Amino acid sequence: MLSAKVMIRSLFYLVISSLPIHAFSQPKAEFTSQTVDFGTVIEGTVCKYTFKFKNTGNKPLIISNVSVTCGCTVPRWSPQPVPAGDTSSIFIEFNTFNKMGLVEKGVNLTTNQPDPMIGLIIVARVIPDPNFVATIDSSSLKPFYLIDQKSFSQIKIPVKKLFKKKFRGDGYYLESIVKKILSETDKTLQESIWYTTTTDELTINTFSKDIKQNAAKILHKELSKKRKVKKWMKKVKS
Repeated sequence: MLSAKVMIRSLFYLVISSLPIHAFSQPKAEFTSQTVDFGTVIEGTVCKYTFKFKNTGNKPLIISNVSVTCGCTVPRWSPQPVPAGDTSSIFIEFNTFNKMGLVEKGVNLTTNQPDPMIGLIIVARVIPDPNFVATIDSSSLKPFYLIDQKSFSQIKIPVKKLFKKKFRGDGYYLESIVKKILSETDKTLQESIWYTTTTDELTINTFSKDIKQNAAKILHKELSKKRKVKKWMKKVKS
C-alpha cells in the first residue's frame, strides 16, 4: 500500500501536469539596448532616442508607468499591451538646457513581468555653446559682478573686495552671511537661488534675471557699509 507521503506527492504531480501551459505564461521585455550615449553635445540641444524592445515572453506585456529622474527628460510610450512576440518602443526627449559636463539620467519602467521594474539610462557630455558670450556688468553695483549667462544669471562677490568694509573671512563665511541677509529680508529670493562657493569668491546663481537684480540690490545695500557688515557678522556668530 502506498504511504500517505507518496500519495500526496503523486497527487501534486498529477495536478501540476494537468494545468494548461498558459498558467505559467509570463511577459518578458528584451531591449536592443538599455543605455543611450549621445556623446558630446552643445548645451541647449534636445536629444531624441527610441528604445526598442520585443516581448519574448508568452503573455501580453503591459507598461503601466514610465517615470524619469528629471523634468529635462520626457518619455512617450503606448499604454496598449504588447502581444507575445511583438515589438514596441519607448521614445524619449532629453533637453540639455542648463546642463553641463557628464550628465546621466534614468528612465524607469513599471511592467507586469515577474521582475516589474526596468531601468533605462541616458548619457551625454554637455559643453558650452562656443558662440555664446556672457554679459557682465561690473559697474552698477561695485564690488559685485552681475553676469547673464545663456540659461541663468549670476552675482559674483570677490571676498577681498569686502575687506575694506571690515569683512574678515572666506567665501564660505560670506555665503552664511548672505543666506542670513536674504532669510531676514526676502525668503522668496532665497528659495530661487543656489550658491557656487570658493575660498576667494561667492557666486549666487538663479534662472531669473529679475531675481538676480533684486538679490543684488538687497545684498549691495547690506554689504556696502562697514556698520552693516559688522552687524551681519555678529548675527551669524550669535
